[in-house]
Amino acid sequence: LIDNNKEECFACDNTGVMLIPNNIEKFDWLFDKYADSGQWNLYECRKKALNEVGYKRISCQYCLKGKEK
Repeated sequence: LIDNNKEECFACDNTGVMLIPNNIEKFDWLFDKYADSGQWNLYECRKKALNEVGYKRISCQYCLKGKEK
């Protein structure tokens, strides 16, 4: 059996809150731009792209931390 409290949730980084980009197309383009440069890891690329396009916060639907909120 899997204990969801001990598993890592990649959708919300174990915070219980997902960050959804305001502009998906621009986010995808920026993410690829940052990733292709090779200067940052994928986590940093995601954060940089999210900060640039803005995001909304929603409860994570994939893990128990989001379902508890």
